[in-house]
Amino acid sequence: MIAPVPAAGAAVMAEGRQWRALQPHWKRSAAAGGAVWLSVRGQHPYQGPTVTALLVVVPLLVVNLVATLAVARRRTTGVSGRSRLRPAEITVMVVIWVGVFVVMGALAGAG
Repeated sequence: MIAPVPAAGAAVMAEGRQWRALQPHWKRSAAAGGAVWLSVRGQHPYQGPTVTALLVVVPLLVVNLVATLAVARRRTTGVSGRSRLRPAEITVMVVIWVGVFVVMGALAGAG
C-alpha cells in the first residue's frame, strides 16, 4: 500500500513538471524576437518589400496556391450540397482579401 503523503507529493511533482513543459522557453522567445528586430532595424514601417523578399515570397505563394487548389479540388470531387462554399461566400472572402491589400497600398502611398 502506498502512503498518502508520498503519493500526493509525487502527484504535485508530476504536475510541476507538466507545468514547466507548457511554459514558453524565454531564451528561444528572446532569440526569435531579437532576430526579428535585427531583420527590420532601420526600416521604415510602411516601406514596401525588397526585391529579394519578392523573389522569395512570390514563388512560394504560387506553389502554395497551386497546392491548395489541387488538394481542394481532389477533396471536394463528388461533394455537393451545403459543405461547399456558395458563390456569395466566395465573393465575400475575395472582397475581404482585396480590401486588405487596398488598405496596405493606401498605407504605403501615405508614407
